[in-house]
Amino acid sequence: DGRTALHYAAEIGYKDVVSLLISSQANINEGDQYLETPLHCSVRKRCKVVVSLLISAEAKVNQEDKSKETPLHIAAWNGDKHLVSLLISAGANVNHGDKRGVSQGSYFILPNTPLQCAAAKGHYDVALLLISSGAHVNQNGGYEKKTPLHYAADYGHKGVVSLLISAGANVNQCDRVLNNQNEEIFYDENKTPIHYAIQFGHIDVVSLLIPAGANLNQVDDQNERMPHNDMSPLHYAAEKGHENIVSLLISAGANFNQEDQIKKKPLHYAVEKGHGNIVLLLISAGANVNQEDEV
Repeated sequence: DGRTALHYAAEIGYKDVVSLLISSQANINEGDQYLETPLHCSVRKRCKVVVSLLISAEAKVNQEDKSKETPLHIAAWNGDKHLVSLLISAGANVNHGDKRGVSQGSYFILPNTPLQCAAAKGHYDVALLLISSGAHVNQNGGYEKKTPLHYAADYGHKGVVSLLISAGANVNQCDRVLNNQNEEIFYDENKTPIHYAIQFGHIDVVSLLIPAGANLNQVDDQNERMPHNDMSPLHYAAEKGHENIVSLLISAGANFNQEDQIKKKPLHYAVEKGHGNIVLLLISAGANVNQEDEV
């Protein structure tokens, strides 16, 4: 796999062997077949002493592997605050975007920047450190064009959501999924963080996004080959059966008679899925019970 002795020593954490190899003029920035350097390996295995040795020997902290991933991406994903701090102090780029997401024609959507990595995994302390070091809270690189707030809302990380909002994250920024030819494909797009929070039932996150100014009537805009288009947060909540979120959205002023592309309202979805309590909530709020769709 193209690894040198230093790769193995760095990954295992043999600090004395690493020191010996460095003093013997081993190439500390040599990449294996995946272009991973010994620094990538030691960060992945959280070998702090070895990471320090490699940095002291002038290992390139912003060197990319085959996926354009730097050691800082790995440290942020793992939630290792000490290594994140060490790499930043050594000059790591906190806004470096990688190319993870596409592999042999399949779409493996993953975070793109170190802050997105920390947000997706719920690593509050690492996210705070990255932001204080200049990470852009609204950076939306990668194939999904998600921001850190999309990821934190998606996975229900309330603390990180609160942190990002306080740091100026745009609660109404939309995502978009692109393929590896940079063309639009029929994946979810035009969703805001509240769409993701509602889709997975994260009411604590929804409760943070609403007072922060989330647009309760923002519709998604999926490709015409998808089964539904122009669904609002309330459509999603009604369809998924999240009764408490439906109640919260109605109380916050969401349009309970909003139509999607095929003229379906939240009430249609609640009835279709058999969510009786949500049907009662919507009717009590004034939902039009005689509206026809266009299916």
